[in-house]
Amino acid sequence: MNRLVDSITALIHDTDYFAEIASKVDLRKYLFDEIDSFVYPVGVYYLSINKSYVDDYQQAYSILFLKSLYYEYDWNVEEPVHASITEEKWAEILKTIWIPKQHKKLHIKQYSSLELSNEAAVWLEHNKFPQEQIEQFRAQHSEANVIEVLDIYAGHHCFGETENVFFITEFGCGYD
Repeated sequence: MNRLVDSITALIHDTDYFAEIASKVDLRKYLFDEIDSFVYPVGVYYLSINKSYVDDYQQAYSILFLKSLYYEYDWNVEEPVHASITEEKWAEILKTIWIPKQHKKLHIKQYSSLELSNEAAVWLEHNKFPQEQIEQFRAQHSEANVIEVLDIYAGHHCFGETENVFFITEFGCGYD
């Protein structure tokens, strides 16, 4: 296997460590790039963070996982959901509820950057995303190092890196 697969597999299987990293994240300290081109039941959700903000794959995945959790549940980053509890309690909640819930269909494997670029482009085009931005996405991700993390119905949940960013993305039909 490769370093990316090994690193994320180890992180997700060590929920204590995963929760410890994620519980310390203050999302207000980071800038993210986001694409939300989802029109039920198809589309693309993409979230990236510049590599200069993070030390390694596990930290990047933890930050992006937490940010996507905030997105999915419409939580306000400026008012953290865990503000009224201790970091230890937040880590316990992440470990026992959110990490298992979000990783039920775990299926980590290498994924083709060409497939990522082409398939995401199809769904972006389907939802009438600007063509110039689609071409820019393709160019930026044509040589990405990508893994599929979750097996989701008629879609993909991937984590990867380009030269400048770490990213997560979900794309396809009927993902939840």
